[in-house]
Amino acid sequence: MEFVLDAFIDALKIWPLLVIVYVVFEFMGNQRTTYLKNHRLGPVLGAIGGCIPQCGASVAASSLYAAGSITLGTLLSVFISTSDEAIPLMLTYRDQGAFIILLLVVKIIYAILIGSFVDKVFDVKPKRNTYSLLKCSKACDCHESNIVMSAIRRSLKVVVFLFIMTCLMNVVIWVIGENVLEQWLLRAYKWQPFISAAIGLVPNCVSSILITQLYLEGMISFGAVVAGLCTGAGAGLLVLFKENRPISENLKIVCVLYVLSVVIGVILNCLVILS
Repeated sequence: MEFVLDAFIDALKIWPLLVIVYVVFEFMGNQRTTYLKNHRLGPVLGAIGGCIPQCGASVAASSLYAAGSITLGTLLSVFISTSDEAIPLMLTYRDQGAFIILLLVVKIIYAILIGSFVDKVFDVKPKRNTYSLLKCSKACDCHESNIVMSAIRRSLKVVVFLFIMTCLMNVVIWVIGENVLEQWLLRAYKWQPFISAAIGLVPNCVSSILITQLYLEGMISFGAVVAGLCTGAGAGLLVLFKENRPISENLKIVCVLYVLSVVIGVILNCLVILS
């Protein structure tokens, strides 16, 4: 029952944001396949929006990317700057103000640099995702008279999916055991960014809480906590796999996100050692 209740609360928190996103989709109609001419600002806005506590921004970004409304660089910038439940946890510690600011600054700057680099160097444009658009078009055609109800119906499908997947993730984490995850992180200093980034990919708030708690207790490095929280996009990854096609593209995005997170974690650890 505890697993179910936690999953229900997590899904309920995301639902209002999803309704807003889908209302915008349906209101725009065919225009949702276009993108802003000034899309180069996407990574900057994405990085700033992503640093808002919890994973609402990453969920919205996944839906927008699947609909072809934002670029890959913007999506990555949101994912990298998102920290899921880490910030609310840190705020419960009165002496962590300087660390929170440092963490947000590092993640935002890195997110902007990566997002802008991806869009500029690879000349990435928002795509026309026929899979997502087809689903959206069917919803609009059936409920043109009430776009709000149509958006609620579609968002409910996503929320149910998130609820089921979150329940499964809670069970998996319970079976593995948080103690085991802690031991993986504590085994070797030089491997912490790699392990932390892998744990951060788990689309569940437990991962960000665990990584943050271990850092606050002095058990893992600053590079490790940054690496883990850069991959900690939470439910945004689940929505990406549900809404976006092909699946192979989503797997590539996850791999890129992991590598980028490990890189910044290793760099930060090296800087600490050199200093």
